[in-house]
Amino acid sequence: MLLAGVPYPQQIYQQLGLKAGVGFWYRARLVDRTGNKSAWTAFIQGSSSSDAADYLLDIDNQIKQTDAYKDLVSDITDLGEDIQSARDDISTVTTESAATKAGLAKEITDRKKAITDEAAARGQALLTEKNERVADISNVNQTIQTTTESLAQQIAQVSAGTGSQFDPAKIWYFDSTVEGWSGNGTPTIVNGWLRPANHASDPYVASPATLGITAAAYRFLKLRIRKVGAPAWAGEIRWRNTASFNETNRFVVAEPAYNADGVATLECDDIPWLAETTINQIRLDLSSKQDATNYFLIDWVAIGRPTPGAGMAALQQETTARVTGDQAEATARETLATQIRGGYTGDDPSKLASGLLYTERQARITAQEAEVTERKKLESTVNANQASVTQELATLTTAQEAQATTLSGLQVTVGKNTADITTVTKAVADNNKAQTTALAAVKATTEQNTSDISTETTARTNADSALGRRIDTLKVDVDGNTASRDAGIVGNVTNALASFTAFSEQRVTYAVGEKKTMAEIIETRKTAADATSAVAEQVTTLKATVEQNGKTNAAAITRIDEAVADLESATATSIEQVTAAIDDTNASVQTTSEAVADITGKLGAQWGVKVQVEANGVKRIAGIQLGIDATGSSNFLISADTFAVYNPTTKGQELVFAATGGQIFLQSVFIKDGSLDNTKIGNYIQSSTWDGTGNIGWHINKSGYAVFNNVTVRGTVYATNGEFRGTIYATDGDFKGTVYANKIVGDVVNMFSFPGGRFRGDPGQQRDFYRQVTWAGGVPYDVTIAVPTFVVWNESEAYNGSLEAYININGRDITVVSLGLKLSYNDPNSVSRQVNSYVPVTGSLDIPANSGPVTIRIGLRGITSGSTHMDMQPSMALITKRNSPNFSGYSGN
Repeated sequence: MLLAGVPYPQQIYQQLGLKAGVGFWYRARLVDRTGNKSAWTAFIQGSSSSDAADYLLDIDNQIKQTDAYKDLVSDITDLGEDIQSARDDISTVTTESAATKAGLAKEITDRKKAITDEAAARGQALLTEKNERVADISNVNQTIQTTTESLAQQIAQVSAGTGSQFDPAKIWYFDSTVEGWSGNGTPTIVNGWLRPANHASDPYVASPATLGITAAAYRFLKLRIRKVGAPAWAGEIRWRNTASFNETNRFVVAEPAYNADGVATLECDDIPWLAETTINQIRLDLSSKQDATNYFLIDWVAIGRPTPGAGMAALQQETTARVTGDQAEATARETLATQIRGGYTGDDPSKLASGLLYTERQARITAQEAEVTERKKLESTVNANQASVTQELATLTTAQEAQATTLSGLQVTVGKNTADITTVTKAVADNNKAQTTALAAVKATTEQNTSDISTETTARTNADSALGRRIDTLKVDVDGNTASRDAGIVGNVTNALASFTAFSEQRVTYAVGEKKTMAEIIETRKTAADATSAVAEQVTTLKATVEQNGKTNAAAITRIDEAVADLESATATSIEQVTAAIDDTNASVQTTSEAVADITGKLGAQWGVKVQVEANGVKRIAGIQLGIDATGSSNFLISADTFAVYNPTTKGQELVFAATGGQIFLQSVFIKDGSLDNTKIGNYIQSSTWDGTGNIGWHINKSGYAVFNNVTVRGTVYATNGEFRGTIYATDGDFKGTVYANKIVGDVVNMFSFPGGRFRGDPGQQRDFYRQVTWAGGVPYDVTIAVPTFVVWNESEAYNGSLEAYININGRDITVVSLGLKLSYNDPNSVSRQVNSYVPVTGSLDIPANSGPVTIRIGLRGITSGSTHMDMQPSMALITKRNSPNFSGYSGN
């Protein structure tokens, strides 16, 4: 495995993250810039230190740089002021009941709508009844008597009207869309105003191209504009039928006078477009240049003509009395309306600039109930500005129930600014219960800014229970930035059929926020009790969030405290968690405490702290857990990459114990009785009796130096050198150096004897006559294999073949010798003699250590005639350890 590439001119490689006392083998080679590589070096060994002092110093330095160490040695933070402040805030808070609040709010809305609808309907009748220049007074008196009903009714009405109005053929309000308008660039809507696109020379806007307006009938144009910044005025109105806009069909308009808000209404009378029969599109050119800070806005545009209209004042009164067999009812209604119709020609009172006063009183008695109701409505409107006052008083009594309700509402509207005050009170009682409810709401809105305060109070009792509740809500919103406070208190006690239940809840919420930021504090307290159990719970949450570029940064602190007791056990639990998160990455700290006891005598207690970080879907957790379970077993558990114990001294914090990477480091330790599977010594280990002279005790140094009195070794002993006195007994051995001995008994040279034999040729055929043996080899040193003398001779006087003697080791011919003929001659006495042809053959080969097996072969081979006879004498093979030759001074001729 390649560990690293070390660039030139660096010469040092350091491997980090190793455990203590671990050895590795390393080798290296050179690689040049073109990719040429040298051979690997031989392996060398390297080991990480086994000296605990080195590691303790390094671990100590690392730990002291951590936040955990700094928190460990810092002073305890005083939380007294914060706790007291929290208690003061909590003591002033009440809680919330969203369902009841929503129900009452709906009731307010329904009642106000009923009053408004009734008033509007009656005002509608007045508005649509007279629409010409008129003055009128009428009276109606009616009396009806039947066998089951008596009716008396009186209606009086007074009305008067005068004025004129504008009849629009086309009108555009631009409340939420551009309504088909285009321009020199796409126009946009800004809070209900049409804004032409920015342009350096001609920022015009144009209407839809299918108006179809009769030119002779509608020659008047009105529009409401607002000037922002200082745009240069270049007012023109252009029109077209089927042709394009041109320089002929245009009308220059003078710049109007603006009010303090830069708003003006522009009126163009008798536009000279009579040359066209039909006007299909108009174009408005208000300025010669427009940018981000200097531009015009358009509220509405109307094309039409002036027509007769009416401003109206009306008074109507109605009084009714009715009696039936089982019912009596009296009703009095009064309506006063004033109107300035302006440019509106329809009969929708919501679009009038008008004033309306409406009052209704009703009393009804039947055989089963009596009811009295009074409703009042006062409203005035000028353009889009409106002010109204609504009030309703109602009582209802039956044989089983009595009920009283009051409702009052004040509302004012100017443009998009509104203010509302609403109050509802209600009391109900019957044979089984009594209940009171009060709701007050105050709200103010300006553009996108809102302030809202509401309070709800409820009290209810019956034969078995009592309930009290109060809800306070305060909220402000400025362009999406919010701040709020919700508080509520709920208390409930029930005692039905000897089953007692009591419940109370308090919740307080503080919140502030911007469009992408929020901060809130939520406190909830709950208590509950019955005949056999009691529960108390408190939850506190602090949370802050910020959103940016699609990511959410959040921080939260949550604390939960709970106490539970029943007839069999008691449990107390406290959990506190601190969390910080950025999208899917988060870090948390959680502290948990729990104590449990039951009537059988079992006790349990747990305390723990956990810290956790999560990134890319991977969680890492560390923690401490201390506890005693129900069996009485106790545990103290720690999960951490590094665990350390410090001793505070006058010189600072001294690290005495550390556990890291699955290893433990100790500064100093006393062990009475220990068992070790593996041990590494960083300096030395010795007996308590060691005196340093080597005569008493034993000693082992990290260098490898050791002194013992007597040693029994059952395995292998490796030594560079040494001295033995006495007898050495060994089954086997290997000496790398020189061995000196007065006498050696044993296997020094291996030898094998080859038997002899006679060779007879086969005419014309290749023959191989041999002797062969295999040596196992595998010895851990180099050897020499030699065949000292291999003798063959020829007994034939003549032959026509080619013969040779050979020595072959491991398939390799070491020596090859050709044979001659048998000789014949006459001695001095003229006696015929014959001499055989002798050939001695010898050879040797060096074999490396650990080689084998090795094949050794000697023989004769060749082609001969049938009369050929060859003899091979017995010979041998010798195998000896190869040494450096000690021969010198050889000479010869």
